[in-house]
Amino acid sequence: MNSLNNNKKKNTHSKKNEITEYFVNKRLARSIKDTHNKTVLDKIADEELIYRDLKSFLCLRNAVFLFWETIIKLKKNCYA
Repeated sequence: MNSLNNNKKKNTHSKKNEITEYFVNKRLARSIKDTHNKTVLDKIADEELIYRDLKSFLCLRNAVFLFWETIIKLKKNCYA
């Protein structure tokens, strides 16, 4: 149970960092006059959000998979 809480805290901390990095890079991109550097920072910021969304999707997919796997095991045990 304790390791579950630690993982949850780490995950929350990681998400906050990614969101913070997104806003920092967007703000830096707005303040830079060089178009190439501005584009690079915008891309980095966008990748932070894409990475966060991908991780969220994978966590959700794994949770759904585990749910159905548990249901199937329970069903097999009932008919065994």
